[in-house]
Amino acid sequence: MPTTIQDIATSLNLSTAVVFAILNYQNDRLVSPATREQVWQMAVKLDYRPSLNDRNVATEQTGQLGLWMSSIYTAFHAQIINQVEANVRKAGYQLVIRSVQHGVDGKILPEWNLDGCLAFECASQVQAIAGTDRLHNVPMVCIGGANSHVEGLDCVEIDLAAGANRALRHLTTIGCKSLAYLGPDIPDQRLTAYYAYVEQLGQQPEVILTVTQNKYEARRAARMLAASPTRPDGIFCFNDDMAIACCAGLRDANINVPMEIAVVGCDGIVEAGLCDPPITTLAMPVDEMCRQALQFLHDRLTDPNTAPRHRQLSPSLILRDSSNRSSGSSIK
Repeated sequence: MPTTIQDIATSLNLSTAVVFAILNYQNDRLVSPATREQVWQMAVKLDYRPSLNDRNVATEQTGQLGLWMSSIYTAFHAQIINQVEANVRKAGYQLVIRSVQHGVDGKILPEWNLDGCLAFECASQVQAIAGTDRLHNVPMVCIGGANSHVEGLDCVEIDLAAGANRALRHLTTIGCKSLAYLGPDIPDQRLTAYYAYVEQLGQQPEVILTVTQNKYEARRAARMLAASPTRPDGIFCFNDDMAIACCAGLRDANINVPMEIAVVGCDGIVEAGLCDPPITTLAMPVDEMCRQALQFLHDRLTDPNTAPRHRQLSPSLILRDSSNRSSGSSIK
């Protein structure tokens, strides 16, 4: 059987915590240089190889962090998973992912045996168990844009309302007179911001709501907008996947993008920049959000009594050809 920290500790009559600290280069001033040398010599002698189980024994932690997500369907969700996993791995943890789109099973956390958890845009599910023993004292940090913040929990939130206003102002600035919104039929800051913006302009809202975030639905919806007698000349889409599909639907209807209808997406996925034309997008600060959330989680693990913290991040507007009327770039 492989050598464990417990084996080394027993051989030297030391605690597993001391051995773990030495083998993980922790600066414990109470450990003498002689003891450190003994531990390293014994580790070599017994051919020790680090394992996650050793960490669990020494620290009384599982070495696992969870990621709850409202969905794992889109390219943007894959981007979140990739970024969280990379940061979790650097911190020496393993990541366990669970979609909670259809509710939260009270047995999830005990089965996972987690040290902590990030919850991406699933506030309703988290709210259902916050403040109860169903969290089993597992620290949780909420992240995302829409449907993220839960009172009493740490949160890193993206200001989608301000971002949506920026995207809509951009469409107005390039000369769009009639703005439409294309997205799924769910409560969302982007849609709320859209209604408020067109009301401020004195326009009638033109909203096409799809049942899901399905790209084929979005493509059909774009064809409907193109055929509308009150056809808009600017469309703000819920996300980049739907914006890409929207451009395809407009192409089906022989609509010139951006000269007849300009299109703006949201999320900032790589694919948005590879389309014809490349999609103007409201890019989410994913890297910063994930780093800050994991820092909050680390701090919470270190000091469970820290007051809940909330940080709000701003998305950035990346301008591309789908709204660039000055260059004449278009698809037909």
